[in-house]
Amino acid sequence: MTKGYSLITQRINNNTLSCDTIIMNFGGNDCDYNWKAVSEAPDDIHLPTTPIDVFSDTYRMIISQLKEKGICPVVTTLPPLEPQRFFDWFCSGLDKAAVLKWLGSINAIYRAQENYSRVVEKIAHETNVPIIDIRGAFLQHARIESFICDDGAHPNTEGQKIITETLMEFADKQFATA
Repeated sequence: MTKGYSLITQRINNNTLSCDTIIMNFGGNDCDYNWKAVSEAPDDIHLPTTPIDVFSDTYRMIISQLKEKGICPVVTTLPPLEPQRFFDWFCSGLDKAAVLKWLGSINAIYRAQENYSRVVEKIAHETNVPIIDIRGAFLQHARIESFICDDGAHPNTEGQKIITETLMEFADKQFATA
């Protein structure tokens, strides 16, 4: 999130961000952890890459900056992850038992990521910016795991089709009213 903030701020300050609308999808990497550190010290407190309060404040600052420049920010919810695959992927070479001790449950991975997506929804409503519900589009399917790569986090080709369809539906609605 802070890297995205820096890039957008730099482009705004250099007058190199010339667009009417910008679609942002932040949160996926922000809610991740240093799993090696968790594995090595499961009894310690570990914070996500971007703590949720910093994530929320930074996202709000980005939205404010864009609005001040007359650019319409659009945010997206996060595609869901598949927790078991994600766990197996990031724990490769790590002490899985130690990581699981810290997590408490494999589903804690899903809930942590979902929490960031919900914060995005809240920010969109509070700042009155359009939101594209990518997560909801995935969750309409009974077996979301069939749309996620082996790493448990990234949409596969079929998942990318869901994202494309969702973006196209959003664009069709936006342009139909414009």
